[in-house]
Amino acid sequence: SFNSFKSSNLIYKNYCTTNQKNIENRNRYANVFRFIQAFRQFGHLVCDLDPLKQSNSRFKSDENVRQYLNLKYYGLNNYDPNVKFSLGGLFGNGNNEQLSLSELEKQLNQIYCSKIAYQFTHLPNQDEQDWFSNIIESQSQSQS
Repeated sequence: SFNSFKSSNLIYKNYCTTNQKNIENRNRYANVFRFIQAFRQFGHLVCDLDPLKQSNSRFKSDENVRQYLNLKYYGLNNYDPNVKFSLGGLFGNGNNEQLSLSELEKQLNQIYCSKIAYQFTHLPNQDEQDWFSNIIESQSQSQS
């Protein structure tokens, strides 16, 4: 488990977000959580990993993958784009940061669908998945 271990001068502590308050938030905003999870699971399939544009990636035009990265698929397209959601336990470092759906979608695309691919949802341990997503998302949030 990732409770605390040393690796090349870095110390990793427990970054898991599965406390009662965060679980309640995940239940309250289930479709927002599913939307975020889709980027974690499928974002690497639509990354721009070909800087020379020489390959025809079958995923670039694969609408079966792209549909999961769309607000409409989760019934979220009818919300006011300016309404802020509390993202504690859903996204980032577990803080109660508030983002609108358009801001969230923009950040998810920048993190999971740009020039670097992250693939970690295959890990069998949920704590490890949470650790990876928290590190990736909180690093991105601190740079924005």
